[in-house]
Amino acid sequence: MEFFFCNAYGVNSQYNNVRAISMRRWLTKPKNRVHALVLQCLPTVICWHIWKAMCSYVFEDMRSNAGQVIQSSCQLMFLLLHSAFPTVEFPGNWNKTMCLIENLQQRLVIKTARWVKLHVDDCSKGNPRREGGGWILRDHSRQFIMAFSAYFW
Repeated sequence: MEFFFCNAYGVNSQYNNVRAISMRRWLTKPKNRVHALVLQCLPTVICWHIWKAMCSYVFEDMRSNAGQVIQSSCQLMFLLLHSAFPTVEFPGNWNKTMCLIENLQQRLVIKTARWVKLHVDDCSKGNPRREGGGWILRDHSRQFIMAFSAYFW
């Protein structure tokens, strides 16, 4: 089971052990936002389903095998992916999904706005002490775009 999810981290399971896979998880840089979600959530999802299987055995005397843990982990990951990225069509197979995720290209969508509004506030009225400033940027429909603050010494 420990090698089933290796393709999420780009690890060849034939030549690595669990320690190498764990280290690779920390060193892997995400290729896009979907891949970042997988890298962030997958270890927690796997541990959660292993924990559930262990508790089911201890408290309810129900045995689970590695296949059931893998299946339930995949189902939860697909649920997370579908809820976070509803416009992306993910195949039902984990390996095909990981190939799709690794090859996804991010598209920059620039929305045109008629105008933007910049609110500025600062406290630099000749004060010899610390000074600072803040900005809030909103679009034409007054929706928040970004905010920024800076302190000057």
